[in-house]
Amino acid sequence: MRSVTSKLGFAKTTGYRLKRGYKTCANIEDKPRDIDHIVFVVHGIGQKRDTGKIIRNTTCFRDCVDWLKQKYFPNSKHRVEFFAVEWRSSLKLDGAMDILYYTSPLYGAEVRAGLQKELNRLYFMFASRHPDWQGKVSILAHSLGCVIVYDIVTGWMGHDMRLPSPQAQEVLLQGLQFPIENLFCLGSPLSVFLALRTRVSSNRLDVMPQGLCKRFYNIFHWSDPVAYRMEPLLERGYSKVEPVLIQPYGGVDGQQMPQSPSSLNNVDPTLPPPTIEGDDKDDSPVDTPNRNAEKGWSLWDLVRGGWAVKEGPSSPTPDSNPPIRPDQELAQRLDYVLRAVGLGRNYLYTVTAHTAYWNNYDVAYFVLTRLFPTLET
Repeated sequence: MRSVTSKLGFAKTTGYRLKRGYKTCANIEDKPRDIDHIVFVVHGIGQKRDTGKIIRNTTCFRDCVDWLKQKYFPNSKHRVEFFAVEWRSSLKLDGAMDILYYTSPLYGAEVRAGLQKELNRLYFMFASRHPDWQGKVSILAHSLGCVIVYDIVTGWMGHDMRLPSPQAQEVLLQGLQFPIENLFCLGSPLSVFLALRTRVSSNRLDVMPQGLCKRFYNIFHWSDPVAYRMEPLLERGYSKVEPVLIQPYGGVDGQQMPQSPSSLNNVDPTLPPPTIEGDDKDDSPVDTPNRNAEKGWSLWDLVRGGWAVKEGPSSPTPDSNPPIRPDQELAQRLDYVLRAVGLGRNYLYTVTAHTAYWNNYDVAYFVLTRLFPTLET
C-alpha cells in the first residue's frame, strides 16, 4: 500500500520518527545540592486520631520554604530538609488527653522517652545514609511539643520522686545524640509550664541553659489562645516591651516590606480605645525593631500573648522609670509576633490561630532566613 501511494505522489501523513535515548544528555554536575541543614518538625497534642496530620503540615511548610527560596534566593547554594517527627502513635494513650498525660508524673516520662527515641532514630537513619554529612540540626516544635523538647534537652524529670519505668529511664539518660542549632517554638505554652514549676524567680541560666540551643525563637500570633511570651519570665521588665514584629515576606529582591501602623491595629474602631491601668505610656527605652505604633501590653501573668494598640506617637518622659536596665537586657530577643492583618483583626481568628503557622509564608520566610542568615546579607 505504501508503494502505491508513493508512486501516485501522496505524501506520508502518519507515523513518528523514532529516537533512542533522551533528548538531553546527562550531566554529572546536574544533581540536587547537598543538604547542609535538617529540621525536625515536632507536633503537639491531638495527633493520635490523625497520625498523618504532622506529615501533611510538614509538607505544607516545606513547600512554603521551597517556594520562597526559589523566588527570592534562586542562586543560593543552601539546602534545608524538613523531617516530620510522629511520636504520638507509639504511645498507648488517649489522644484527647495528651496534656493531662504529660503533666502526670506517671506518664510524663513515657512521653519524653517516646519523642527522644524517635528524634535519635531519625537522626541516626539520616546519618547512616549520609556518612560524610557535617551539617546542622534544628527543631521546629508546635504547642505541647515545645515543652517536651525543652524538658528532653534540659533533662527535667519532674518533682515527683518516683522513677519512670526502666525502659523510659534508660532512654532518657542517653539524651539527644546531636546538638541543636536553633529551636523554633510555634504557639508555645512553655513559659506557663515553667512558671508553674517554681514559685520563686529563677536564674536566667536555669530557665534557658546555654546547652539548650544556640538560638531560641518563640513565634506566636496575638490571637493564639495557647501561646505565651518567654521574655517576661526571664526579666519582669520585658512585660512592658513589645515582642519583635515579624515583617511580611514580600518585597523586592527578598527585602522585607515596611509595616504600616494601621495593619497592627486589631481593635474594633467602633469601640472606645483600650486603656491599661497604671500604664498610660510605653516608657520602654529599649529600641526594638518595627516600632511603627505605640503598643501597650495587656498582661495578666506577664507572659500572656494578647496585645492592644494605642494610636498616636509618644515618647518616654525623662522622669519615667525604665523597665529594663542595661545590665538586665537579654543578650538576644526571644519573642517574635506575627502581624495582624485580614481575619487576624477579629476575635473569630482565635479558633484557627493556633494551627495557622504551617501555611504562613511570613513564618516560613522567618525560619528560612534564620537557618541561613547569609541569605539577607
